[in-house]
Amino acid sequence: MFSLAICARLVRMAFLPVFLASSLPLPSRAGTPPAKPEEQVFFSFDDESLPWRDNLHLTLVAPRKYEGNPVLKRGPQGSVDGNGALLYGTVIQDGGKYRMWYIGQPQPDPKFPEDTNPPYRPVCYAESQDGIHWDKPALGLVSFCGRKDNNIVSIEPADHPFARPDDFVSVLRDEGDPDPARRYKMVYIAYLPQVKHSTAVRCVSPDGLRWKLASTDEFTKGHFENTSLIKFNGLYYVTGQNLGRAGGHRPDGMDAGRTMTAFFSPDFQHWSNGRALCFIRSGYEQKPESQGQELHMGAGLWNRGNVVLGLYGRWYGDHIDTTPEKKKISFLYDLKIDLGFVVSNDAIHYREPVPDFVMVGPGADDAWDARAILQAQAFCNTDTETYIWYTPWNTRNPAKVPPVPAPQLPVTHNIGLLTLRRDGFGYLSKHVTDIPEKPSPFLRKDTEASVLSKPVTLPFASTLILNIDGASPEAPFQVSLVDDGEQPLPGFAPVKVGQSGMRVPVSIGEHGIPAGLKFRVKVQWPGGSANPRFYALYFQPQ
Repeated sequence: MFSLAICARLVRMAFLPVFLASSLPLPSRAGTPPAKPEEQVFFSFDDESLPWRDNLHLTLVAPRKYEGNPVLKRGPQGSVDGNGALLYGTVIQDGGKYRMWYIGQPQPDPKFPEDTNPPYRPVCYAESQDGIHWDKPALGLVSFCGRKDNNIVSIEPADHPFARPDDFVSVLRDEGDPDPARRYKMVYIAYLPQVKHSTAVRCVSPDGLRWKLASTDEFTKGHFENTSLIKFNGLYYVTGQNLGRAGGHRPDGMDAGRTMTAFFSPDFQHWSNGRALCFIRSGYEQKPESQGQELHMGAGLWNRGNVVLGLYGRWYGDHIDTTPEKKKISFLYDLKIDLGFVVSNDAIHYREPVPDFVMVGPGADDAWDARAILQAQAFCNTDTETYIWYTPWNTRNPAKVPPVPAPQLPVTHNIGLLTLRRDGFGYLSKHVTDIPEKPSPFLRKDTEASVLSKPVTLPFASTLILNIDGASPEAPFQVSLVDDGEQPLPGFAPVKVGQSGMRVPVSIGEHGIPAGLKFRVKVQWPGGSANPRFYALYFQPQ
């Protein structure tokens, strides 16, 4: 049964397109300043950008869990996140600080059912100077349980069903939009009682705090749970999860439990009629929904300009305890989820550099992040490290949270931090470093090693930069710009790079790499047993 409040909101839906169309016009592109060129990066694990490898193998690196986790904790009983701070959300660097949008999970309160009962979980905001110590500012924008001293962002018109978030919030700062009122864009999941499924809702904002619905059309044509929002090569992409019974199927039509799918848009208003099948978990074997090894909630994405990285949920349905006693607590009791790693060069098709590699696993049974790990659109680089934020899901918690005044659940959603060497998700190193005295006739008889890029033509002048470790004057890398025959280009003599670092400039050519030059990059390892590590190369606009 619908509540009277929900019915009233549904009646008003018919009048909202007029409001939205008048208040949120599509911006004209005329007069838009040209976008600054973005740095391009060729990662060691990107076998489309760096396909040609001789005597090399790839090692992926799992990030470390910050010792002081969790870095953002749920609030006290009665607060908007009193039952959990859930980073089904976003972290970006913006204006000299870190900004976070997350889902607040309140404990149900019979006095305030509209504010605290599912399917409503507000979008909350936090900020930090260092990514570790976080503040929840009192924004004073939204009344929650009769008070406005909270960190809930506002969404207008507030009485519309679409203005009641339930799950994953993805935020994008869009410098390419000439309309400052649309500088920030947001997509979140809302559950629509009238149709009994979840869909993706779009909003725009001038500051990331005060939002307006961008549209009230349900472009997803049925159930869809978004995970990430990115802008890649001028198009907006919303990626997320589809269940087998709602579009989550293999190309041949067979159900795949949970799959990663996507929609695209040229303007954030008009979206593709169809959805793309982006990724199915490696080695998937068909089983009834939730019972197999599935792909949970698509991937939390990081757009790096020419390539997209992502962490995706690896769902282990065979861990679910289906005994009657446990099913009374939760139908997903003891579900396990860890995180895998994917990469894409077109924001549509994703692949695992190393199939089934676990980037992030849950903690021990008594740890704060036990049992299941949830990904987010939450990646940032410092000068020396990459930061990634995440949330655990204690799948032993009751599906129905006891209302106030019952005690808070002892272990629930909080937000943690992962760290690794800057852009250090993986590296290339020599596969064969020593030649035996009597080598097999089937094995190579040298220790030479190299990687060769795809053909490159950049629209901007650039400086070549390396992310490498273990190089020295005695054992340097050699870097060349070469033609298709792997011969050095005239005026670009090979350069020895004998120092390590995360941003090592390569003095190649008189003035770097000019715009419009067609070339390939060739990186050669030192001879002998020396085995430095290659993480990435960058083309930094001059």
